[in-house]
Amino acid sequence: MDRMRDGLRDDHKLLDVITNYFPPEEAQKSPIVPFAVTAVLGLLFLNFFNNIYSAGANLSNMSFSGCLFTLNYLAIMAVIVAFWFKINLINTLWILVAMTPFTLYTMNIGLTASNCHIG
Repeated sequence: MDRMRDGLRDDHKLLDVITNYFPPEEAQKSPIVPFAVTAVLGLLFLNFFNNIYSAGANLSNMSFSGCLFTLNYLAIMAVIVAFWFKINLINTLWILVAMTPFTLYTMNIGLTASNCHIG
């Protein structure tokens, strides 16, 4: 005996034919914007470095911890630039989380009063 009403809504009933649907792949985006932003950041960094040397800054007084501090921030910028080109968001965030203890350590030793002398 066929039941007229089985208690299921129409959108919960099994389909007669099961089909697979795969959405179309996204078209490749143009890398012009990441390249342009990276080039601007690189030019600004070179301009900053040029201004430091032209003002007569004595970077020979920079300690090893100050160099680690600077290199760490360059590494963070490199991770962000790599995100624009290749790395997905989740991996980028995990990399930044992994870099956090080292970043905090280098900030602590690189920005101490003994390292910040003007002369």
